[in-house]
Amino acid sequence: MRHISSSLSTRFSMFVLVSLSAGAVAMGCVAAPTDSHDEPRGSTDSALTEGQCEYFEVNGKVQICHATGSANHPYTVLRLSEQACIDGHDGHPGDYVTSTDPSSPLYDPTCQGQGCLPKNAPCGPMVPCCDGLTCREGTCQVDLCTGVVCAPLDACHTAGTCDPSTGLCSNPVAPDGTACDDSDACTQPDTCQGGVCTGTPAADTTSNMAHRWTFDEAGGSTALDSAGTSNGTLGSSTSRTVSFDGSGAITLTPTQQCDLNAHVDFGLAPGQFGTNAFTVSYWLKTTFNAPGSGDLIGNRVEGSAGNFLSARLNGGTSVASLEMYENAAGTNGAGVNVSPSPLNDGSWHHVAYTRSGTSLKVYIDGVLVGSATSAAPTNLTGANSFRIGRRLPTCLSTFSSIPASFDDVRTYSRELSACDVAAMTTP
Repeated sequence: MRHISSSLSTRFSMFVLVSLSAGAVAMGCVAAPTDSHDEPRGSTDSALTEGQCEYFEVNGKVQICHATGSANHPYTVLRLSEQACIDGHDGHPGDYVTSTDPSSPLYDPTCQGQGCLPKNAPCGPMVPCCDGLTCREGTCQVDLCTGVVCAPLDACHTAGTCDPSTGLCSNPVAPDGTACDDSDACTQPDTCQGGVCTGTPAADTTSNMAHRWTFDEAGGSTALDSAGTSNGTLGSSTSRTVSFDGSGAITLTPTQQCDLNAHVDFGLAPGQFGTNAFTVSYWLKTTFNAPGSGDLIGNRVEGSAGNFLSARLNGGTSVASLEMYENAAGTNGAGVNVSPSPLNDGSWHHVAYTRSGTSLKVYIDGVLVGSATSAAPTNLTGANSFRIGRRLPTCLSTFSSIPASFDDVRTYSRELSACDVAAMTTP
């Protein structure tokens, strides 16, 4: 057995004392600078997780950037075991995984906050997921929002955000009152309400109404004029029936091809339009299959031209026609033929005629279906009574009385706009 000399023993003892003294200093016998590890583990600044320690272990080792707390050397690269990573650095503020391998996405040899986490790696706040990946459900996964631009769905929605798990954009609703356009010229102004562009109807179906006959009387042969003073008189081949909305209507039921009593006569006043603007509006239902024509509404008493407004329907061709003339010579005449028209299909239809200046227009079910222009405004003096149904005083061989139902006959002393007419097609 070898013995240690006294002088050697003395030197060894001094070495031990010095070593112990150095260890005491390292263990805190002297004040140490404050570093990030003075914060509790698991603080909000924590970066490295147990999952990352396990995921990035290679041959039993994990390489990390360790926060030193030193201003001069804030980080140092450590290569340690997986368990040491978990036990000593999991949850410590500032520590994060790194690599000194240039081919690794985590390459950050001098701990400058470079590198990125690859696909399926556990996410962490210190190192971002690589391009095209996003932190989802704790790991870096493919970001389906890459290249997706979330644009507003329409004027009543704002630009949303993309969900990286689906690649779909949200569509937040724009504030109520946001200006928009519902593509309907008949609704103004248009604003967003609950994500839907909603307009306020701009139609006017009441002003300048001159006459209106609704045929809602309980009985009798008189049709009251609720807007004017021209009550109508029902011919003997006319009866009261039910309209499309459950209200009253009248039905013309000719007893032969030409029945001079199949009409409602409103007198002279409603047809005295002069050269002013006007509108004639009514609802019609008929199945008229006779080969000739018959009167729908107007004050025509001539087979050819004269001073009148005349609307007719041909049962054989389904042509609906509208004519107006100033005199027998056809002065300032204008005519519109709608071919074919839907008027004789047995369903209720709304019909309107408007005149302003030299322009004559025909609407069916709220849609402009024809127009014509006269040389000058036609002067309609109303020399003959205005009627629905039969108006000619004689029976021409090619002329028939139309079996038809009428409701809500109106005249206006102005040209209704297309929006006004369209509004009347909703019962």
